[in-house]
Amino acid sequence: MSFIVNKKDPVRRRYSMFVKSAFAIISVPVILIALVGYINWSAEREAQAFCDAIEPGSDISLAVTKFEEKLGKRGALHYGSVEDKGHTFLFPGFMFDKAVCGVSVASDGKAISKYSQMQYD
Repeated sequence: MSFIVNKKDPVRRRYSMFVKSAFAIISVPVILIALVGYINWSAEREAQAFCDAIEPGSDISLAVTKFEEKLGKRGALHYGSVEDKGHTFLFPGFMFDKAVCGVSVASDGKAISKYSQMQYD
């Protein structure tokens, strides 16, 4: 005697629906966590690349101009001046997280030192 499985079996249908629901419940948070990580990782990489492009002893005004041209607006994600002895460039991450490139400058506007870090808020 052979058993033929009916594809419209309610037990199999419930099991299939359970598996699909469990997959959706698990995959959505995993995808969201991966997306947040990618956004922050990209911001951190961008800040690091920007900081690496600033050579010690170079004029900081060139970096400020480059940053503001890339952004398309002035002052929103950059603050500081020669009088403040430093400039801070912000690269937005997820929500309130941001990557920061900070540059210390001398009184003549030349870059002295720089750092890059991620700030999680």
